Amino acid sequence: MMARIAGRAQSATNIPSLSKRNTLANLGKSACGLLESYLAGNVGHDRRTCHGWGSHYMSRSEGSDSGFTRATTKQVEVNEAAASSPASAQECNKEAEKPVPVVKESHIVLDAFLKVRSETLLLPDGKTMDYLTVLSRPTAVVILAFTPDNKLVLTQEYRHPTGKYLLSSPGGLVDPNEDPLTAAARELREETGYEATEYAVIGESWPAPGIIEQKVIFVAAKNAIQKGVPALEGGEMLCTHLRSLEEARSDILAGMPTDGILLTGLWYLEHGEPLVTKKVVSNH
Repeated sequence: MMARIAGRAQSATNIPSLSKRNTLANLGKSACGLLESYLAGNVGHDRRTCHGWGSHYMSRSEGSDSGFTRATTKQVEVNEAAASSPASAQECNKEAEKPVPVVKESHIVLDAFLKVRSETLLLPDGKTMDYLTVLSRPTAVVILAFTPDNKLVLTQEYRHPTGKYLLSSPGGLVDPNEDPLTAAARELREETGYEATEYAVIGESWPAPGIIEQKVIFVAAKNAIQKGVPALEGGEMLCTHLRSLEEARSDILAGMPTDGILLTGLWYLEHGEPLVTKKVVSNH
């Protein structure tokens, strides 16, 4: 796959324009349980996610005993025609990129780390429904890096909600105004100590659209060589493994606990096309 990426890299110059998707999560009566589970799995364990939330989100109100703060509630004028239900599959396809009208919106902050958007939606039948969406930095990267002898640089990272170390790949959040390929090089170096000579975007997905609006960009990298030790932050528990693609498949099929995002990345390695590439000259 990496040879195929390198061979097509000359004609790939930029990432195609991709439409924004307003993901809304209907958590219903189990909202608090899901949010607490999400918080337990990320705060203190997911380095890039926690590191970015503190400065990005509103702080808890002073003197409040509650972990939740409600703020910036607003009413939204609604175009009634936009709320009508499509009458056919063809119309449904045309409406696919149009979000359901929002008539009210507010924000909730849980322990100053987790921000949630609460929205009241106007449904096609005229009724309203409350939706909650977990908000994080909007873009993350996952890196599938190969060594010169075609070994995949994988990790096993502890994810508290599962109580397990999951087979996964290096990754993290893209900083504001940061190029995804630059973020990929940074995350690979910080989590594993490896550096690659070339990076290629091979696909993207929304891994948990029922809960969070975050998009993941998958990046393949080649000629990855270990040039240092991982720069892990407090609470991050992971180890690095080198596996061939066949060995990785065998581990997964044998029942090794695996992060679902890695499975998507492996699919893109088999079927994806390089959308943009970048050669990196190491300064380390």
